[in-house]
Amino acid sequence: MRWSTTHPQQALSGDKQTCHGSFADLAVAQATLKTTFAQSFQGIFPAAGPVIQPGYHEAHAQDTFATGRRATRDAELDMEEVGVIRPGLVTKEKTAMRLPIILPDKLSDEQKSLATDMKEGISKSFQGFVNIRDDGALLGPWNPWLQEPKFGKPVWELTKAMAFNPSLPPAVREIAILVTGAHFKAAYELYAHVIVAERKGLSDEKLATIVAGQRPVDLTKQEAVAYDLASALVSGGVLPELTYRAALEQFGQHGTAELSYLIGLYCMVSVTLNTFDVPVPEI
Repeated sequence: MRWSTTHPQQALSGDKQTCHGSFADLAVAQATLKTTFAQSFQGIFPAAGPVIQPGYHEAHAQDTFATGRRATRDAELDMEEVGVIRPGLVTKEKTAMRLPIILPDKLSDEQKSLATDMKEGISKSFQGFVNIRDDGALLGPWNPWLQEPKFGKPVWELTKAMAFNPSLPPAVREIAILVTGAHFKAAYELYAHVIVAERKGLSDEKLATIVAGQRPVDLTKQEAVAYDLASALVSGGVLPELTYRAALEQFGQHGTAELSYLIGLYCMVSVTLNTFDVPVPEI
C-alpha cells in the first residue's frame, strides 16, 4: 500500500541548482541556461593539464552539449566572446583509463560471444553516437561490462529488454535517462543521450535545461510526468503518491513499471561510467 501524498519535488538533489517557478521571458531563460549549464558540469571533466585556464569548464560544458546537437554558430560566437579556444572532449593529457579498452583479438571466448551480441544490439538501438572504435573495440559502458561477463551479460540483457520495442514514447524515455545522467554527472551518458534526444525531437533549450539540473518550463504533460518521476526516484525515498498516480494516468501500469525500470537501469549505467571514469570519445 502506498501512503505518501507529498507533492512531487521539482529539483535534483545534491549540488545542482533548483528551478523555482517559471522564467519571466525567453531572454532571461536563455541567459540563465548559459550560466547554469556551465556550472552544472563543474568537475565532470578532468583538467586538460596541470594548469586550468580561465573558461575551461565553460568550454567543456559547451563542447559536451554541442556534441549532443549540431554545433550552432551562436554557440561558437559565445565561446569566442569569452576568449576560449574549444578544447577536445578528451585531451591527450588525460590520465590513463581505469579500464583499458579490450581489443577484439584479445577477447576470451566468453567475451567474444558477448561482444558479438552487444554489437548487434548497438546496431539496432544505440545509433548516432560513438560506441565502437574503428578497430572494433567497444566503448562507453559496454567496455566495463565486457571486462566482467559474469555481471556484464545480465546487465546487457536488461539493457536490451528496455531498449527493444519499448512502450513508452521516445521523448519520455530520453527525458528520464537525461535526468538520471544529470543527477549522477555521468559524462558519457549525457553525451550519448543528448544526441539521441535531439534525434527524437527534443529542443536544444529543453536538453540544456535538463542537463543543467533544472526542469524545463515547456514540457508536455507526459514529458513532465517523466521528469518528475525520474527526479523523485534519483533523489531517494518513496515515490510521491501524486507522481505515481500521474504516471499511471499517462502510461498505465505497464508503462509506469517500464519507466521505473528504465531509470533504475540508467542509475546502474551511470554508476558504471563513474566508477571507471569512462571518457567521452574524441570527435
